[in-house]
Amino acid sequence: MRSSKTSGPFPALRWRHAAFILTATLLLANWQLLAGRAYEKWDAYDLGTPYYSILADFIRAGRLLYWNPWIAAGSPDFAVAGLGVFSPDVLLFAALAGPGGKAFQAYWLCVWLLGGLGMLLLARHLRAPVWGGLVVSLGFVFSGFYTGHAEHTGVLYSHSFLPFIIWRLDVSLRERRIVAAAQAGACWGLSALAGYPAFTICTVALMVAWTVGRCFFARKTERAQWKQGLLMLMMAGAVGIAVLLPSYASAAYEGRGYSDRSGPLPRDFALASGLHPGALATFTSPSVVELKLAERSLWAYTDVSSISVYTGSITLLLALIGLASGRQRRWRWYVLGMAFFALACAMSQALPLRGWIYDLVPPTQFFRHASMLRGYFLFLISILALFGSAEIVRSRRVAIRKFIIIAPLLAICATIVFLLITSMAEADYPQWPLTAAHFVLVWGGLLIIALALRSRMSTASRFLPGLLLILALTDGLATIHLSEGTLYQKGPRPALPIPATSSIALGPSGFQRALGSGAANINLLFKVPTLTNYTPFKNRFHEAIAASPALRTMALGDNRIWFAPGPPEVPLTESAFVEFANQVKTLKAAVIVRHSRAVMLGEKPSSEKPAEALPAASPAISVSATIIDYQPEKLVLDAVVPADGWLMITDRWSRSWSATVNGVAQPVWGANFIFRALPVVQGNNRVDFSFHPRGLPALLIVSWSTLAIIALLSLFGFWQTRRLPPQSDNG
Repeated sequence: MRSSKTSGPFPALRWRHAAFILTATLLLANWQLLAGRAYEKWDAYDLGTPYYSILADFIRAGRLLYWNPWIAAGSPDFAVAGLGVFSPDVLLFAALAGPGGKAFQAYWLCVWLLGGLGMLLLARHLRAPVWGGLVVSLGFVFSGFYTGHAEHTGVLYSHSFLPFIIWRLDVSLRERRIVAAAQAGACWGLSALAGYPAFTICTVALMVAWTVGRCFFARKTERAQWKQGLLMLMMAGAVGIAVLLPSYASAAYEGRGYSDRSGPLPRDFALASGLHPGALATFTSPSVVELKLAERSLWAYTDVSSISVYTGSITLLLALIGLASGRQRRWRWYVLGMAFFALACAMSQALPLRGWIYDLVPPTQFFRHASMLRGYFLFLISILALFGSAEIVRSRRVAIRKFIIIAPLLAICATIVFLLITSMAEADYPQWPLTAAHFVLVWGGLLIIALALRSRMSTASRFLPGLLLILALTDGLATIHLSEGTLYQKGPRPALPIPATSSIALGPSGFQRALGSGAANINLLFKVPTLTNYTPFKNRFHEAIAASPALRTMALGDNRIWFAPGPPEVPLTESAFVEFANQVKTLKAAVIVRHSRAVMLGEKPSSEKPAEALPAASPAISVSATIIDYQPEKLVLDAVVPADGWLMITDRWSRSWSATVNGVAQPVWGANFIFRALPVVQGNNRVDFSFHPRGLPALLIVSWSTLAIIALLSLFGFWQTRRLPPQSDNG
């Protein structure tokens, strides 16, 4: 085992010191958030905080969130891949910290910090010096990916696991350790449970590409045999799939019939949100993002959260030194090739590569926002920078000569690009004095260091790591200030319209549904059911009903149960929906139509018929019901109806709902394209709905047991290595 300190410029600087400095810098940079003078904004406020809070409410009540009755008229949130419903680390944090904005901010900062700590561990494994690992980790956590996607907690969660995944995978390949491959798979599977699903798929490609590189492009002493590499990948894949299975299997199963997103996205839609080539200019300064906020037409088809590729001047410089130096140039150029491949995929509208992958690799047809793939580019550039820092220690004089040449060229290139952006943009930089000062410091600092090295190489080289570290710390602190526009909103957190509650029982008032907002889920904090919310499980009929005053009336208020003696059975088609909407408007009354389970699931094709072929429906009548029990996964009510017929409850249909009427099992039909209905008899009916997701908790037991076994093996291995005498490390 390597010792915790390295030889070289900072012999007393240990890895734990680097972790402390990284943590302190991140907290200091976000002091406004910690002091209550700012709060999360955009999706982090509207979606991240409410979802985190409801997970905390459920886990503190000793339950898991399966059915969410407070959004979109009811949603099977356990099946939304990456929501964190089955993520043990998220649930543990939520159980300890509880719900609310402050707890979410703590979780958000922990996710952010996780990426930096992972980069330190990867740096140690790749034999970078401690100062180099710290400098690169600072560039990684303060990169444009983290500051841009601060609102997308799931994206940050996936990205923060990349160093851990590659660290353990590389250990398995270089040291032939099957347990390390299992650990890589566990990290990948864990990242899938609360991370962005597109990253789950793309990280597989990174793992495969990394393994290929280690088998064919690394130097002989570190090269893995291809059979060994295949074995390690299979182990990692098997463990990872076992871990992510409850979330992703549920998404495939439960999403069918509930959401249109159960199928692939249209090609044009999947390629629409790519990285504009002009956005590559953001490598010069983090303030370019503020310019984008002031001038929305700049790189119009790329969202402001997804434009920045800034990772600091030092990371780029060290990456170029790593490419130009060392004994593993084939391996390093291969890593650069992977980085540019990811960047080319991110530019989905300018380059055809993402489109080819869409056609050839079916799993990639389920996600968009290709611009997020630039995160892999930044990650791989950071790895090259680790190699460069190691060269400064290993071959100092040669590496410093390259520093003297590369630093001025890089600074000149950045200056030219930055001046071009400044002259071409119509808007002014919102923080121009600080922007100019930061640019001069970051890029001019490299020039000054290069000049000092040129004039006094032997003397100045001793101070080079310290100067780079100071520059990286200053850059990180200034970057947060220059990126506040995408990080958080200034001022105290807004007061809620209704006091927040942690109760997960709906009770007798559960039918009191409001309209809601299609872009926010703040209502989760105070547990008011709403009809329209943001949910990844999109449904075109649900959106049309929510947008129509005549149709949504049936699903709002506290009078949401309807009866009809003989509602027609209609296909689940666009023309049938148009005729249904027309009948509601013509009759100026509620109407019930029904759909069989096979039709809702798409097992029985719904042929498009002319609109006039749709049977005419008679007006439905409102039924007063007495709620006996109303829980997220259970609804028991008594309803009195005037005749035999059908009862429709305006809660969403999903295939895992079952029901009994007066103790007799009845099939749950679809009604009005998204709701649920079942047959009833004249007089009083005791209706009992219950939600039982298929495969649970068996899949969850497999997932968490796999993680527990890997954790125990890891602890045992750590304990064994601690008993061995330390070996020296030459950095």
